[in-house]
Amino acid sequence: MTTPSRLSLVFILLSVLVHADANGNGGFSVHLIHRDFSPNSPYFNSLETHHDRVQTAIRRSISRTNGAFKRSSSSVASSPTNANQNGNITTTLNAIGGDYLMNISIGTPPRQLLVSTDTGSSIAWVQCKPCQDCYEQNEPVFDPRESSSYKSIHCLTPVCFELSESMSCENKLCKYDIGYGDKSSSIGHLAFETLTFDSTSGRPVKIPQFAIGCGHSNEGFKDAYSNGMVGLGTGTGKLSLISQLGAKIDSKFSYCLVDADIGSSNKFNFGSHAEITGKDVVSTPFITVEEGLYYLTLKAVSVNDNRIPFKSKYESDGQEGNIAIDSGTTLTLLPEEMYSDIESEVKKATNSDGFISSETGLLCFKADKNTKFPNITFHFTGADVKLTDENSFLSTPDGLCLNCRSAGDRHVLYGNLAQMDFLVEYDLKAKKISFKPTDCSKHK
Repeated sequence: MTTPSRLSLVFILLSVLVHADANGNGGFSVHLIHRDFSPNSPYFNSLETHHDRVQTAIRRSISRTNGAFKRSSSSVASSPTNANQNGNITTTLNAIGGDYLMNISIGTPPRQLLVSTDTGSSIAWVQCKPCQDCYEQNEPVFDPRESSSYKSIHCLTPVCFELSESMSCENKLCKYDIGYGDKSSSIGHLAFETLTFDSTSGRPVKIPQFAIGCGHSNEGFKDAYSNGMVGLGTGTGKLSLISQLGAKIDSKFSYCLVDADIGSSNKFNFGSHAEITGKDVVSTPFITVEEGLYYLTLKAVSVNDNRIPFKSKYESDGQEGNIAIDSGTTLTLLPEEMYSDIESEVKKATNSDGFISSETGLLCFKADKNTKFPNITFHFTGADVKLTDENSFLSTPDGLCLNCRSAGDRHVLYGNLAQMDFLVEYDLKAKKISFKPTDCSKHK
């Protein structure tokens, strides 16, 4: 995230009226917009080639994690939720925008805003007037005075205490203070407001009494098209999107990300629309540790029939919750000790040493029609996720490049390229994530 498009989501739900398109059962779907590849994105440049866009996505992926999380020798799973020296909550990923955007509307009458969205953060906020220190955005900043449904939250209101370390009182109003790994931050007041989604059916999904941050001081951001952050993570108590929607969506959501070469829309699903079934479904438990992130347990990675066990100087053998799944990051980042073995096996399988791209740092190959690439499988607890060549290798100007690299001392992440053409369901009640191979361009 160095072109910050930050996005975190916070919503609260006291009485939620969801005008959904699923016979009132809380099931609905919305469009996700890939910031580089979708013609519906304001960042889309028709003069760029596909390879230009790939390079941009890779650079952002690297920036999103650089310096975002410096690990100590202690286990990730034993780390507390991050708080900076000022006492505010600090997310572990940088506030540079994730790969996906979403249109939401807030207020009455509804004001449409474009926000960044990903599973690596939790609190939702938008820039608000009066702006003490706002970043420049192309659209007018949201003005609460123009909305009849905007309601400030008193600092003694129970929802304010969900902010824990990041909460304070200012003129009796609930004040939040959120920091990101790249030292950017958003400070403002928490308020109840009406949130509206434009569902894929064309029928609006309206959520009144949604707790959202109204940001008056937003530093370190340089994203003119993004009006704020909407996160889908697990942190910040009952303020996360899924927590606020709660029983209305049976605490479930899913997404289906299309291959970047295809122009169709990505889908984000809630409630009954999120459920996946069938013989090809595999599931693995998740745990929640750091602010906003979902952690899986990676047992090993296979390159063809050669199984490489998870190993890292930061985690002990068998450590639960050793890799975070992140829809906002393109690349997969693995521990150096493990990645070096994977790289060696890939070179053996392709019968080539390849080369390291000076542009991206990825292992690349000048492939021809005779080059045979290996099958790569991620072995999570209870779930073997078999990747396709498109999940494992990325077409770049340098050639075909392995879609993972060493994490160094940064977060170990399972990125979105490895998730493309999988229906990925998050079930927060069962505390599991499920995968099903799917042609996402045809997913309804």
